[in-house]
Order: sequence, then structure tokens, then C-alpha cells
Amino acid sequence: MENRFQNVTRWSERLLILVFLITISSPGISLIAGYGSDTTTVEKRELALFPKFSASSVLRAPFRRGFEEYFNDHFGFRDMLVRMGSVVSVELFKRSPNSKVAVGKNDWLFFLGDDILNDFQGKYQINDEAMNQIVDNIDKKQEWLANRDTDFYILVAPNKTTIYPELLPDSIRSSKGTTLLEQIAPRLEQ
Repeated sequence: MENRFQNVTRWSERLLILVFLITISSPGISLIAGYGSDTTTVEKRELALFPKFSASSVLRAPFRRGFEEYFNDHFGFRDMLVRMGSVVSVELFKRSPNSKVAVGKNDWLFFLGDDILNDFQGKYQINDEAMNQIVDNIDKKQEWLANRDTDFYILVAPNKTTIYPELLPDSIRSSKGTTLLEQIAPRLEQ
């Protein structure tokens, strides 16, 4: 009985070693075999090309830098690993791999780029010159359309942060400042 248990243990250890070796060597084999494409589906960009090769260029920094960029981009199963890393980051740690996106409650994603967060928190203050330029541009468009007997309406599309503030992560809170719309609206109503 004990001998059978030792055999099972030995086979399971060998299987574990085999799985480890396959896992650790698969990306390298994939790279050497040339599987993959010229673009990445995860990052939606062109991948680095293999640098120009010559006997004298191998020792120079530009070749080494170019080869490193090529290797980093063409590493076997890279897209899958990047995607898995993103899923683990969001699902397990509730953090977005993209610094411009926040993971909110119930796994809602909020875009925070383009000063959206500063505007939501009332930290984005517009100066008088920029305010005058915005109002003048709108007045000119309104006048141009009025001369053509056309009504002029302004529709401000809300950001997700203003529609669903209760789903934002606890680390993001609205402050007492005024948003860009709250700053511009009184001037437009005049």
C-alpha cells in the first residue's frame, strides 16, 4: 500500500515538473517559432520590429535597445498574459491597470482622463480669458445661426461620474468646488 502511494507521489511530482517546464518554455518556443502578429490586440498598436542586424551593431546600444523592445513586444503569449494580468488586477485587487480608469463599486469602470476627475471634484477653475473665449465662440455661433433663421441649442453630455457618483470608489469624493458647467452656465444665461 505504501509503495503504491509512493508511486503516485512520484508520478504527480514528475507531472508537476513537466507542467512547470512546459509553462516556462512555451513563451520562448512561441517567440522562436514566430507565432503572433505585427499588432497587439490588447494595446492596439504596432509592435516593435527586429532591429537591423550586422556584426558590428550587436554590441552597440541602439541595437540592444531595439532588440529589447522587440523581445518585450513579441514575447510568447504576451497578449494573453497582459489580458490575464488586467483581469487579475481588476477582479482580485479592484485596481485598473490603466491609470486613467478607476474601478468603482460593483466593478463599474470610470474614465478619469481629460480632467474629468478635477472637474467632478470642482478643482478645475477656468480663468476669465478662457471663459470669455468660450462665451464669445458660442455667441458667434448663435448669431450666425440666427442670421439663417435657425434655433441654437446647447446640450451638455454628462460624465458618468456625475450620473452615478454613488458607484465611484470610496477614494473619490466630490468636493465643494464648482464644476466647469457651473462656472460657464451663468455667463451663457446672460
